[in-house]
Amino acid sequence: MLASDDVEFSRRNSRIAVQLYRGEYLTEALYDSWTLEERERLLARFLATASAFAQQLVDAGDYEQAIQICEQVLRRDRCYEEAYQSLMRAHARSGSRSQALRSYGRCVQALDDELGIEPLPETLLLYDAIKRNQAVGQSGQEARHYTMGKS
Repeated sequence: MLASDDVEFSRRNSRIAVQLYRGEYLTEALYDSWTLEERERLLARFLATASAFAQQLVDAGDYEQAIQICEQVLRRDRCYEEAYQSLMRAHARSGSRSQALRSYGRCVQALDDELGIEPLPETLLLYDAIKRNQAVGQSGQEARHYTMGKS
């Protein structure tokens, strides 16, 4: 398979996985301890898959769909920072810098309220790039550009 075929295959499978996730596992046994581990495992897989899928959509230029997927992730876990990063990129790359900056504010607030922590360095670098109105690249490029510029 060609690399572009691999990307499309991955994107298609991620889309299917995100669509198949229906929420918490065995809600009728929500408080039974034997379901807790499986429920948490399935949620973690959904969050990771959906977040990666959102970033793929951002990289492909499908910002509207990426924003929807990010919001879906954040409804399940309002502190899932990778979703905020993709959300910020989607808004920034679609020309909605103010929405990207508001998304960062939501991230900061959620992390502080729920966990009492600050955003990851990658999120701060992305925020700084957006604030300075710099071009926002693919996942992780802001950190590389920042590091390269400091050398």
